[in-house]
Amino acid sequence: MAESTAPPARRAECGHCGTEISRTNRVHQQCFPAYRDAALRAADSSRCTIVEHDERCPRPRVAMDWCKIHHQRWTRTGDPTTVTRRPAGELMRLVQEAATVTDRCVLVPNAKSRPTLIYKGRPTIAARAVWIEATGEDPGDQQVLHSCHRGDAGCIAFGCLRLGSHAENMVDRSHAGSQSGELNGLAVLTWEKVRAIRAEYVPRLVSQRFLATKYGVSQGVINQILTGRTWREEQQETGQQRDAVVFAVGAIPAQAPSSEALEAEFWSHVDTQGGDMDACWLWTGDLQHQGYGVWKGVLAHRQAYVLTHGPIPERDETGARIVLDHACHDPAVCEGGDFCPHRRCVNPYGHLAPVTQRVNTSPSRSSRNWVR
Repeated sequence: MAESTAPPARRAECGHCGTEISRTNRVHQQCFPAYRDAALRAADSSRCTIVEHDERCPRPRVAMDWCKIHHQRWTRTGDPTTVTRRPAGELMRLVQEAATVTDRCVLVPNAKSRPTLIYKGRPTIAARAVWIEATGEDPGDQQVLHSCHRGDAGCIAFGCLRLGSHAENMVDRSHAGSQSGELNGLAVLTWEKVRAIRAEYVPRLVSQRFLATKYGVSQGVINQILTGRTWREEQQETGQQRDAVVFAVGAIPAQAPSSEALEAEFWSHVDTQGGDMDACWLWTGDLQHQGYGVWKGVLAHRQAYVLTHGPIPERDETGARIVLDHACHDPAVCEGGDFCPHRRCVNPYGHLAPVTQRVNTSPSRSSRNWVR
């Protein structure tokens, strides 16, 4: 069967004003005045103001003058009184139907993720229940994978299912690009906003904290975007994550590419100065906000060292953490900072040296900002 790709998840639109509902959107404060009776709020401001079946909701007010349940209904459907609960037995009926379908996807209505049900007396993921219904065998330790990559959209068709290990499931999820970028149902940002964040950020002029406040996310999210750890362009362009490399940050060592083609691609972004071993080999590709080269989410100087010398030790014999120091940087003649040219150097022959973090940040070696 032909594979299909799930469209990016969208939030519900407000049934009153038609604007897309967002956790950081405050334009809905005047929506649904019929469900926000001022007299009821004045009588008891601690209770939900929605009246159903001629009785006021007894639950405590949480947001928008409503209780948690009515507010969740609004964020899911656009109306705080719309109930999306499935009729009893409907999901089991869908499971039995999906066990016979091999030529198309069968999507569970209103599924926010992978639906579950009580199957044979125990909570079971619906896709797993379909496999048991169709084959009569319990997968055991194996996991049920989706060849259509629409598991998060609620697909449970037997024709879209196959068995695999947990490792295969993680690789499959990576190729599908699931739970990343706009495909993540909890995503607050969009690709348009992410590109705006990268364009607006200016070190020491436009701070990460300012951008975090402006776009309604944490400073950590902004930092991950600017350093390439999340929202990488290739995810949006190809719809899948590149699993050839692992992001090199903290104690996680950079990983060598899985093919000669990737290695050749890496070195194509390096100005080797005609092969001069004593010169700085400057990275000509993308730079992160502190001036270090980045290649497919990996710090370029760490990747160059791994390709030439092998894995970077995580700690020395005393347990101290090991980082890469740019030996070509001389604080006596170079001011350092985000615009230090030595941060772009990826020459692994004498210019990059594994040292302890304490040595790397000592006054005799460090610049004002440093990275591992």
